[in-house]
Amino acid sequence: MPRQQNEQRQEPTPVPYAKICVLGLVLTSNNAAIWIIYTMLPFMVKYYFPHMSLKELGFRAGILGSAFSVGSLLGNFLWGIVADRAGRKPALIGGLVGTIIAALMFGFSPNFWMAVFSRFAWGFLNGNIGVSKTYMAEITDDSNNAKGMSLYGVIGGFGRTVGPVIGGFLIEP
Repeated sequence: MPRQQNEQRQEPTPVPYAKICVLGLVLTSNNAAIWIIYTMLPFMVKYYFPHMSLKELGFRAGILGSAFSVGSLLGNFLWGIVADRAGRKPALIGGLVGTIIAALMFGFSPNFWMAVFSRFAWGFLNGNIGVSKTYMAEITDDSNNAKGMSLYGVIGGFGRTVGPVIGGFLIEP
């Protein structure tokens, strides 16, 4: 049976490509910065502990690598509150500033535990993944949400791909 004539078909809203591009720059730099260190972790831990066994070095590299996720687990609640109260854009900018500060702390860490702390702080101060998903959902509507979210996934994947490549080139510059 054909559809009734009184049903109106909604025209698709244009995809906000300019906003998605800006969000993409934030997301790509964020993901690249997060993933850049994974190629460096074994070398960094070996630098801190030159005479340690490989098994213990691997364990310490795991601690250092997972510190970001623990910080992120705890910090994302805070960033959700900040994004709801102050707005999405200030929260994204705050997350980028937090990433810069913590990445510099990490890069200049004089010992292993300072590196672990700064990596934890990096995760805690970076709420951009959750906030950017929320922002993407707010700048799109039902007619273009699928396209926007698929672009979000591609952009995030690009950052996660480029980060380790750059890290590999920077291991011993």
